[in-house]
Amino acid sequence: MKRWVYGYLSDIKLQVESNGAKLEERIERIKNELTMKVEQKEKLMILVSTFKELDHKVLKLKYIYDCTLEEIAEELNYSASHIKKKHSELVRTIKFVEEYCLNILDIK
Repeated sequence: MKRWVYGYLSDIKLQVESNGAKLEERIERIKNELTMKVEQKEKLMILVSTFKELDHKVLKLKYIYDCTLEEIAEELNYSASHIKKKHSELVRTIKFVEEYCLNILDIK
């Protein structure tokens, strides 16, 4: 900021609609998005830790390490079709629990 106030950029005036004038807003928005992503990842790690054995491994590799289902199958020495089926079951289970919890909260 010193260069804008005292330095070689002090003669340059930002226009209200310029990208430079909106820089602080953009930085703040990016900080908020980053905070939200970190919180989401922490919640995801808690969720993944509630599963055991193969379920835990599949979810961790898929959503924490961003592996494809084919990569997971190779890593865990299972067929790709088995891992795809397992992943589908896990997604259905998570959605069911999420919907169930939302319904419980609506009832109360």
